[in-house]
Amino acid sequence: MRVVVNMLNEISITAFVYGLFNKSEPTPNEKEQISRWLTGFIDGEGNFQVFLDRNYLRVMFRIRLHIDDIVVLQKKYEIF
Repeated sequence: MRVVVNMLNEISITAFVYGLFNKSEPTPNEKEQISRWLTGFIDGEGNFQVFLDRNYLRVMFRIRLHIDDIVVLQKKYEIF
């Protein structure tokens, strides 16, 4: 654990996470493209739910896809 903490102090958390997946950190232009795609994807396929369950306020975010759409996620996984 100490090694990870020391490593995180020397590099940004973003670079660390991308390094875990052997990916290079995206450029600002690529980040903008990813942001726009993700925003549209969530707008089309995602939803927020807020409801009262007994005495608890529950908040949920989810994305539901048909099995045929799994190819879309696999392609984006390769890019990200």
